[in-house]
Amino acid sequence: MKRMKFWTTILILGITAGLTVMLSRPPEMVQSQDIRAFPRVIGEWRGEDIPLEESVYEILETRNVLCREYSINPQSSINKIPVYLTIVYSEDNRKVSHPPEVCYSGGGTEIMDKSEITINTSSEDIKATKFIAKKNRKKEMVLYWYLAGNEFTTDYIKQQLKIAFKQARNKKVGGALIKISAPIVESEENTLGELKRFAYQAAPLIKRFLGDQ
Repeated sequence: MKRMKFWTTILILGITAGLTVMLSRPPEMVQSQDIRAFPRVIGEWRGEDIPLEESVYEILETRNVLCREYSINPQSSINKIPVYLTIVYSEDNRKVSHPPEVCYSGGGTEIMDKSEITINTSSEDIKATKFIAKKNRKKEMVLYWYLAGNEFTTDYIKQQLKIAFKQARNKKVGGALIKISAPIVESEENTLGELKRFAYQAAPLIKRFLGDQ
């Protein structure tokens, strides 16, 4: 049994070392898509950029970051909860995509009720990770998933591997973290419904804007 554990450990270390080499190899002829050019108008929502401090770009290791508040026309009879869209994108640095819980926890926020959900969109059903971020008396609902090339996934490791294998073959491939969030004002049910309604239209646009052509 000890011998089996020894060789299992060696195998894991070997795979890790190999992936580290592939993941560290820079792709050739990187042509980065500017995520800030993503549409400001999505259906009934109108977006307004939120300025980021220089320290945020340094932590994320990329300037290709979109942080935008989308809201509905005040004259509309539909729920007025603002939706915050964050996209961190890069074609040559896989480290920009990391689970957002890391940032929330680092700021002293409590992570609650984490689960995986399905979001229906106008083109496909996608899986997303959902959690509630609580700090003091304020609660925020967060949904997030990743983009690897032209595929959405909730699996961080799967995203990293797909990017690694394509880059190892000198193929252009982008990776992104997509996060949408909203404050919980009336109820969690209403907030989740609003986030899903936004994602229904936004997710297909994100894939067309950033996915492999």
